[in-house]
Amino acid sequence: MNILFAASEMSPFHKSGERADVIRTLVRKIAELGHEVSIILPGYKDIDRHYFGFKSLDLEIPIPIARELWTFSVYSAQWDGVDVYLLENEQFKRGSRQSDVLSKDTKDGLNYMFFSRAIIETILALDIKPDVIHVHEWQVAMTFAYLSTLYKNSELNKKTARIFTIHNLGFQGVFPESVFTMSKLPREVYENQLRYHGNVSFTLGGIYYADAISTVSETYAKEITESELGMGFQSDLKNRKNDIHGILNGIDCQEWNPETDTFIKQNYSINDPAGKYECRKSLSKQCGFEADDTIPLFGMVTKLNDLKGFDILEKASQKLHEIDLRLVILGIGSYEWYNTLQHYQELYPDRLKVFLRFDKRMEHQIYAGSDVFLMPSKIEPCGLGQMIAMRYGTIPMVHATGGLADTVIDFCDDPENGTGIAFKDYSPDALIESVMKVIKTFNSSDRKQWIKIQKNCMSQDCSWNKSAAKYVELYKFICLKKSTKTTLW
Repeated sequence: MNILFAASEMSPFHKSGERADVIRTLVRKIAELGHEVSIILPGYKDIDRHYFGFKSLDLEIPIPIARELWTFSVYSAQWDGVDVYLLENEQFKRGSRQSDVLSKDTKDGLNYMFFSRAIIETILALDIKPDVIHVHEWQVAMTFAYLSTLYKNSELNKKTARIFTIHNLGFQGVFPESVFTMSKLPREVYENQLRYHGNVSFTLGGIYYADAISTVSETYAKEITESELGMGFQSDLKNRKNDIHGILNGIDCQEWNPETDTFIKQNYSINDPAGKYECRKSLSKQCGFEADDTIPLFGMVTKLNDLKGFDILEKASQKLHEIDLRLVILGIGSYEWYNTLQHYQELYPDRLKVFLRFDKRMEHQIYAGSDVFLMPSKIEPCGLGQMIAMRYGTIPMVHATGGLADTVIDFCDDPENGTGIAFKDYSPDALIESVMKVIKTFNSSDRKQWIKIQKNCMSQDCSWNKSAAKYVELYKFICLKKSTKTTLW
């Protein structure tokens, strides 16, 4: 099959979050399975064209936005068997004369509205004939709104199946109605499909016009149709419930491999785990903690925001201080949590160490050197941290939501197959209770159960193998529906 992806970011070209890594590994895996794969990305200024070997295709394509014509050019490169296209546009990078007087939100809306239409124009100009167009998140969701209206008579619209992936509904792409007015889309599209509390929702463009919708875990697929995690889109998603597919993300097992990791103190494996102890000692030393094999070392690699569980962690702080544990946190995020964590580090210097920065080396060292990886997230559509931790034999302790519920087997519920601990109630008390269970198991006389859980963790297949195969089956399914002209909704 010919699969064309579109996204606002993909590593190594541009990265603002873990979604860029997810898209990279998925795209590469689909190509490895023998499919013809391409991806279209915005030509951000910080992408090094020379380093990645991008060449101009000598195309200048105009698109009407408001009362202007925005023109973009196309650059291409080969990367890991994938055709990568950058769409470069001066207004996209800096904002046009028209948008100079608009709010940042309006600028973002115009930029990604333009990019969504530019994706279609690029496919047509290069005569790409995809069987499937797979777009990721709100930034490119309007591609399908354009395709189904202004390009409704094209062969691309008639023959190409389309899938929209929701990574996190916390990011919705909601903009003032004026953004829609400048899009050149038919007015009825706004009134009937995209209107959202007096604004325009790009996310609704994907929800309404895609043949199928995927999310990043089975549990999250249920949560967004049945609870407040639908973020106001519950009814729209419930109408498409039969077309929503939860498919777990995978991790890059080449990068995250304790047997070959060059960032950690000593390599190790499931059959030769001695190196993990050396990694633990090294991490403890870097944190300024005294050596003590009886006190578990908890680790967090996270964004610092309200959704990552810091509220219940703070409420539990006094009780946790009375318990023998140590915690190291690596992260960037809100200044409020910066200040709060620094305050607690000053209060408990022998228990807490925070590294308020992005540090790839330290990230690897925390995954390898911690005994327990803490993810008390309030919302976690998929999560990669728990899977990376398991790869390193670091036992995840998580709040059972989204992908955390799908990937972590509570060892209290299933001692034979358990891979961690998952508490269901999002509260300080549930967090503290789980910590006590972990410490009890960690300090058992022979640690047989602990070692068994570690081995269970390291035996998990957290790669893209299974999930990529599920995507391929979904591609085939929606292509069949498209070819038989049977609507999915």
